[in-house]
Amino acid sequence: MKWITVSRKMGTHGSEIARRVASELGYRFYDTEAINQMAQELGVLESIREVDEKTPP
Repeated sequence: MKWITVSRKMGTHGSEIARRVASELGYRFYDTEAINQMAQELGVLESIREVDEKTPP
């Protein structure tokens, strides 16, 4: 499975660009909300939060 990640700054339309790139390449697009939903369904959301650099200790 191949992955492309896109980081962005607020106001740069990074999500829209990522959606378009995924569409052009025939990839599926997963945003943060979708990934969090999948993690919650798999029961690993809390584990991810433990190592997430954006979550305060």
